[in-house]
Amino acid sequence: AAHHSYGVPAWCGRETHVVVSSYSGSTAETLSALRAAVESGASGCAVASGGPLLEEAEGAGWATLRVPGGAMPRYAIGHLTVGALLPLGAGPHHFVDRLDVGASVGSLRERVTEWGPDVPGAENLAKDIARRLQGALPVVWGGPGVTGVAAARWRSDLNENAKVLAHSAVLPELDHNEIVGLGPDGSAGRPDVPIVLVCLRDVDEDPRVSERFAATLEEVRAGVSDVVEVRPRGAGPLERFFDLAMLSGYVSVYLALARGVDPTTISSIDRLKQSLSGS
Repeated sequence: AAHHSYGVPAWCGRETHVVVSSYSGSTAETLSALRAAVESGASGCAVASGGPLLEEAEGAGWATLRVPGGAMPRYAIGHLTVGALLPLGAGPHHFVDRLDVGASVGSLRERVTEWGPDVPGAENLAKDIARRLQGALPVVWGGPGVTGVAAARWRSDLNENAKVLAHSAVLPELDHNEIVGLGPDGSAGRPDVPIVLVCLRDVDEDPRVSERFAATLEEVRAGVSDVVEVRPRGAGPLERFFDLAMLSGYVSVYLALARGVDPTTISSIDRLKQSLSGS
């Protein structure tokens, strides 16, 4: 189970193995989780580039994994993802041992030749999607598993790199709530803002999810100005996730440049951290 707040869930205890991950090693929520997990008697591993997280984990007798530092946290997603997966187990039948990271990296490098800045817009998927998102509210939908996680990544990349408000949701859950707001029932009084729907569709999508995508799009299509459909490439779930994550990185940076904003700065987050540091 994933936990994204202070402390740890009530069920965390001596039989729980916890992986805490923070690129800087000083994220307040992650430090709180580490301390609560240690107090509960749980075992675990800390993943960071340095900071008090590694120091406190080592002091508690936990395993630690130091990833390379010097990058912006959102651009260290590869180090943090693999770093968090490695402590989860070992053995010939374990998921982590079946990850062919080298092959995935080799395949993903090919995307740079397709989506990089030297590739003109007419031939560049990332530039084309960024163009279609200009002046619009991006709504990113995924399905269970890889595409649902990737949808959240698209939202955060669009937030931090392009500095735009974005939304993400996952089928089938959004069929029980979101379609009411985006469909015809929510049209009265809706703000006059173009909405571009980005649908992330996996190659081995459950047929029932495929059926839901088709029916849901039919229900909401009149309320959106454009629909972009993306299917990842890759031999396994990790590679397909990173295919989508790399694409969102390129799209969000191209959108930032089109909007005339710096994709590297996160001034709002910096100000918030400064404000909270004295509390």
